Amino acid sequence: MRTWRLYFSIVAGSVISSSRDESILFHTYRNLIKIIRTGLLVLLSIYSVSTFAHQGEYHREHNKTWHLMNEATPISASFLMYKDGTVVLEDDNNQRIQYPITSFSKEDQTFIFEKHILIKRINEQAVKNESSANYAYSRMSVRIFLGFGWLCLFIFIYRLAAKKSHVMGTISGATLSCLFLSLASCNGDLAPTANNQDVIDVDVPANNVSTMQGLFGHFSDVSTTSDDTYFYVSSTGIPDHNMMVGITSWQQQVPVPQSYTGSNSWSIPLQPELSASPLSTSSHLLKGAIAIGVNGIPIFNPLNNRGEDAKAFGELDDWGGHCGKADDYHYHIPPTHLQSVVGTGNPIAYALDGFPIYGSTTETLDVYLGKLNEDGSYQYHTIDAFPYFMAGMRGNVSLDPNTTAPEDQIIPQALSTPLRGGDYGPLNGAVITSFTSIGTNAYSLQYTQNSGTYTVEYNGDTNGLYTFKYINPGGTFTTETYGPGTTTSDFTLTSIAISNGELLDAYKCEAKVNNIENSIPLAWSNVPTGTNALAITMHHFPNSADTTIVNSYLSLWGIDPSVSEIPYGKADDGSWFMGANKDGNTISYTSPCSPSAGVHAYTITLYALSGTPAGLPDTSSLNVTYSVLKNEMTTVTTMGTATLTFNDVN
Repeated sequence: MRTWRLYFSIVAGSVISSSRDESILFHTYRNLIKIIRTGLLVLLSIYSVSTFAHQGEYHREHNKTWHLMNEATPISASFLMYKDGTVVLEDDNNQRIQYPITSFSKEDQTFIFEKHILIKRINEQAVKNESSANYAYSRMSVRIFLGFGWLCLFIFIYRLAAKKSHVMGTISGATLSCLFLSLASCNGDLAPTANNQDVIDVDVPANNVSTMQGLFGHFSDVSTTSDDTYFYVSSTGIPDHNMMVGITSWQQQVPVPQSYTGSNSWSIPLQPELSASPLSTSSHLLKGAIAIGVNGIPIFNPLNNRGEDAKAFGELDDWGGHCGKADDYHYHIPPTHLQSVVGTGNPIAYALDGFPIYGSTTETLDVYLGKLNEDGSYQYHTIDAFPYFMAGMRGNVSLDPNTTAPEDQIIPQALSTPLRGGDYGPLNGAVITSFTSIGTNAYSLQYTQNSGTYTVEYNGDTNGLYTFKYINPGGTFTTETYGPGTTTSDFTLTSIAISNGELLDAYKCEAKVNNIENSIPLAWSNVPTGTNALAITMHHFPNSADTTIVNSYLSLWGIDPSVSEIPYGKADDGSWFMGANKDGNTISYTSPCSPSAGVHAYTITLYALSGTPAGLPDTSSLNVTYSVLKNEMTTVTTMGTATLTFNDVN
């Protein structure tokens, strides 16, 4: 009688057979086949469910109230997306509506920018998760089909073993052991481990001074030094590429060399440190620079000091820069064009926390638009959409205690030197079309406005004295001079007749007494050193499409610099001289009295002069108008100007 005994030893990987009843073997064999078949069905079911599982999505949030600049009533809608300066919302009727980003309040713009970054990060993570999931499913497929192949081979060999020999039984046992080992070997972590960008307890390597010297050394106008704490960058603040062209929202500033040298150099920490509380650039650091390009040009927050995307508002030139109130040129978006100079894969700038800034990358970035490397170093990268780079200051920085968020400022920081007095404002409709060098430290800027072409020519001498020539379309021009001892930024002009930029009703359409009108009250302070005479003009362009036509409302000259005010109605009572009124028939002031509805802009300018122009009469005269007075002032030096612009609203 033949007796078979079957022992499964998975650990030993063998099958030991002996003689016993064949029916027991057959019964065991059938049960084993059922178990294997059931197991395969379970594995395939799990695989199918995993493959078609819902991956999740970013759901839009509930409606919020939006405050639009041109809408009297707030609207209720949910945020969907922001792209290329356009915001897409969904209203209560599930209808999509679009508005330019500039239509929203400052608070809403900040919300939009932060939500845009969040959604972008979620989408990037979703792509990464999908890639990891596909990788896992591929590994699972390999395990299933490999296991199925091993099972088929085991069944085939086992059936032979049942009829042949002990050796074949042993082979079948070994085959089963290989099956389990092969399945076990496919287990483990299937997806790559994400880089933990929020870790701060790492040893950040110090910046390599030689590497930094090589990068900044590409630019002849830049010099560098270092000590144990900082890497110092000195420059004139004037890049070796062109500037200003392409600006469609101009504040009337122009590039002037700065003294970023010595103790006023830019300071980059040699040993950066990761911050436990990184500062968001959407709600911090709107004042001053946050980085320095390898060409020595500072880089400011992508938001201007009003919290608006400077690029979206047309304030930046074709290189991502413009000039501030001190006529200082700086970028507001990363200068990626420097990549062609320093080479692909090299930093184009360094943040003031010490971490380098690189161009674009295909790698996944953290919420601050940077990434932590395996050696503990950290680096920022650029993207094409807002916020363009550095969504947050990842490293530790010190803030100026005299500043508060959002206009807080990093220290130490190089400071620019203001040249021209007064606060220049936007020149509506102006588009800068040309900027050229016309000599040593001499430039010509050309812009168009209302179909006319204007030119600003300026040059500086070795003593820091700058002469500006403002040329009108018709060829007429005015000249002003600025420099050490000639002007002060505190030279201001005020009037109690003007409130919030509008002329009060009590000072409009003054009644004529003997054909004379009461003049607007004026006061000023901080007359520049070296001033020997003052002059005042008040003008208005009646036709905004033709700025060669100008109306003259007040012309005064020969005012002693010790005078600090002209009271209401006293413009013709002082020891100075007055020109003609608007109609040219009386020596008098003309008060604004627009017959048509709308907004009408007027400008009063106070000139600090080196002396009274010799071409002007030493008595009041009907022959002196705004244009005459402006032309005569070109014969003397203008030490500074103070302006007061207001609207007459009907």
